[in-house]
This record gives sequence, structure tokens and C-alpha cells, in this order.
Amino acid sequence: MGHLAEKRTTYCSHMSHAFSYAARAFTAGFVFIIHGLIPDVFTETGSNILKEITFDIDSANMEARMYGHTKKHI
Repeated sequence: MGHLAEKRTTYCSHMSHAFSYAARAFTAGFVFIIHGLIPDVFTETGSNILKEITFDIDSANMEARMYGHTKKHI
């Protein structure tokens, strides 16, 4: 599994992170639906959740690069 080696992680750790991102993304989607129906509710919550997910993924990618991996995939 090249992706796991690239990210310098184990299968279980990778799965745990992926499931965490998925749960948070589903939460953001639900928040956006509620916000769409009631605009004064959750005015920044969905965006903040997505920003946190993006930050976490970017941080993990930077850590992988810092510890020896420099190959970039698009």
C-alpha cells in the first residue's frame, strides 16, 4: 500500500483519521442544511468545521514531508 507508506502511517491509524474526517464532514453537511433552512442558525459553524478538517489534513501532509517523504501526488 503505497499511500500508507507515503503518509508514514498504519492501516488502522489511517482508517481512524479518514473516519474522523468523514464524520466531521457529514456533520458540516448537516449544519449547512440547517443553515440553509434557517439562515440565522450556524452562521459560521459549517465553514469552521471544514477549515479544521483542511488544517488537520494539511498538517498531516506537512508532517509526512518533514519526516522524509517529499513525493507529491495530485
